[in-house]
Amino acid sequence: MASRAVVARFFSTEMHHGSVTPPDAIEIDGDEYDARADDVLDNLFDAVDQACEKDGSKISSVDLHDGGVLEVETDNGQTFVINKHEASKLLWYSSPVSGPGYFAPEMKDGKKWWSEALNASVFDQFSRDLREMGSTALPKFRSAEGQQQTFTLEAYAKPQLHAVKLGVFTSRWTLLTTSVCVVGVLSATLPSRFVSNDQNDKHWASFNTITEAVPLFHCGIVGTPVMKLGLSLVDAYCQKKELKVVALYTSAAKPTPVVRQMATALGKYSAVIIYCMQVRSKKVTMVGYSPDGLRKDSPDCSIAAPEGADEKVVEMISTARYADLYDLDDHLHDPSRDIFGYNLAGA
Repeated sequence: MASRAVVARFFSTEMHHGSVTPPDAIEIDGDEYDARADDVLDNLFDAVDQACEKDGSKISSVDLHDGGVLEVETDNGQTFVINKHEASKLLWYSSPVSGPGYFAPEMKDGKKWWSEALNASVFDQFSRDLREMGSTALPKFRSAEGQQQTFTLEAYAKPQLHAVKLGVFTSRWTLLTTSVCVVGVLSATLPSRFVSNDQNDKHWASFNTITEAVPLFHCGIVGTPVMKLGLSLVDAYCQKKELKVVALYTSAAKPTPVVRQMATALGKYSAVIIYCMQVRSKKVTMVGYSPDGLRKDSPDCSIAAPEGADEKVVEMISTARYADLYDLDDHLHDPSRDIFGYNLAGA
């Protein structure tokens, strides 16, 4: 039995023996910690919820309480508790098998949600403890590493320039307004062996490098005819340039109905990721969501930007390189404004 409770329950997480934060843990701010911790708790809840329906799991119920507290009760009445620890920015873990433990969001060597004391991730330790209790149907977790996507400088910079031009963010990366929401598409170059394939094939290869960004909208409300026009123009452009749309980007904190509708339309041909631009630690982070806009694909940005890209974007903004970047809304007001003709390097 599973439930996502809305009643807050808090468990004692006081530290009486000094800091338990591993010395090699990467320091992150509160907003980023909350986003990562919420995602990993959702990951744990979803996997345990599915496992408890199977014979041999040894799990009788799972509850995710408001405040970031996950409780898992076993068939013999014992309880696992995994909850956020805001003071240390760690996950607190209480197991009837291995006892207490703390897990850091990220270590300097790249390990995610890791405990040096237990020498395991929270996923591995939880699975290990269940196995010791006799579970033969262990939870299947989403990868903690997320889905890595490499961006070219153009694909990385244009969504940010789009947002700054329309006043969503200031040049110092603070949120200026939520009344304007920019939306665009991200595409990747097709491998030569797929160029001649049927574009209705949903089993195309996964594309690891996003090469281009096309800005489409900056209005909160986008009518269906305009949306179809935008997607048809992008489709024609991609066919000509041998590109494939693999993602959408938006400046909204979470995917809006318009973005989800676009993802659904594109999903008839192949799955797309929705990247939401969020400001963290004084820079823009791309947070990936599933096509339905309801689940994060990864606990953090899970993209690989070109070396020095953030500094180059700041330089572009300082020289107003966004001035001649236009989206479809601009084009509909003035047909001379080309949404595909923007030159990142300048005229």
